[in-house]
Amino acid sequence: MAALRGQAIALLGLEPSLLEATVRRLAREGARLALGAADAGRIAELVAELRWEGAEIAALAIAGDGGGLLESVVALCAGAFGGVDAVVSDRRSAADSMKVLRRNSAGALVVVAHDDDRHVALPAGVDGSRRGGEGPAVSVVALPDRRAGAALPEAVARAVAFALAAPVGTSVATMVVRPAAAAGALRAA
Repeated sequence: MAALRGQAIALLGLEPSLLEATVRRLAREGARLALGAADAGRIAELVAELRWEGAEIAALAIAGDGGGLLESVVALCAGAFGGVDAVVSDRRSAADSMKVLRRNSAGALVVVAHDDDRHVALPAGVDGSRRGGEGPAVSVVALPDRRAGAALPEAVARAVAFALAAPVGTSVATMVVRPAAAAGALRAA
């Protein structure tokens, strides 16, 4: 997706398998990435591997669940790449991510959430459905079952990349990522 080439994207709060798959996907697409994650050793390996392959990537090891460190990861992204075009985060960081994007007049927020928490609380008055309108575009990638996240990291990464690559004037609201067997069971019901 040429649309992601050169985009400065901050990532934080994702489960390890989802973070790794998403970082790999976005790096292949040419995005410049700043990430925060708790597993310093694994992240250092991933960053080294992707840099060797030519990716532009910066990382910050964070303690605990990463709550409250959005500003640090966004600052890392802005410092390393001169700005922030988008943030990819979990539900806990969504409202704060939106505020940071609005403050920086930046483009998009993609929230990766489980079905039980996919209704993301955003600041009052935010209309995230319009890319290029007033404020950032917001997309939610929903996982219908917490077990699905571990089984589908590449599918989640593709959904995140798709949402980030949406052209100005389009809306990518909510995408639900589930195993094909689960989707078939729903159709049969």
